[in-house]
Amino acid sequence: MTDSGSPVEGPRRARTVWTPPPKRGLLPLRPISFGAILGAPFRLQRRAPRTTLAPALVVSLVTTALAGLLGWLLTIGPQAALDASYYQSYALASNVLGIVGAIAWWIPVALALPATVLLAGPVAVSAGRALVAERVSFRGMRWRLTGRLGRLVA
Repeated sequence: MTDSGSPVEGPRRARTVWTPPPKRGLLPLRPISFGAILGAPFRLQRRAPRTTLAPALVVSLVTTALAGLLGWLLTIGPQAALDASYYQSYALASNVLGIVGAIAWWIPVALALPATVLLAGPVAVSAGRALVAERVSFRGMRWRLTGRLGRLVA
């Protein structure tokens, strides 16, 4: 004891504060097993559905609706007009409509390719952030993609 009546204190030990281990990312950085690679896309969709599934749903709905509308405009609309009216050369008009119908069959494919390219950007941002165990919101994903959509399409 000291003169003031308080016990003598020894050197203070620094408190060790428990910190949780770092969050696990989408893939372990080393060693990467084949099963981990195959399961990573499913874990990504479970972890970040707003940034992976929501844009895919919107893009597929828009392209499907647009393809359906264009297909109707090119085939069913003129076919109804052909059936309702009288043509001198019905065979020629029927052949032209057959060709237009064959062209209209490729419209969903032609719309799906650019839509897939536009969808690759949000999924790449989401996967890149999830690889290092960061969550990205839809707003953050849009912020990271500003100014890059033109290069993505090109």
